[in-house]
Amino acid sequence: MGHAGAIVGGDDDTAEAKKKIMRECGIIVVDSPADIGKAMAKALAEDSRKASPHHHANRVD
Repeated sequence: MGHAGAIVGGDDDTAEAKKKIMRECGIIVVDSPADIGKAMAKALAEDSRKASPHHHANRVD
């Protein structure tokens, strides 16, 4: 979304091509702003499952 389709200069410079490249790089990309909330919830849930229960990155003792 956003500027992905703002400048188009050829077959490899389309919004779809840019979104494909971003996805290949591991970036979460949604096709509609209406999907942002669901994508964020999914990403946060996956991130919390990856975190160790003993890992406290922001902990201050």
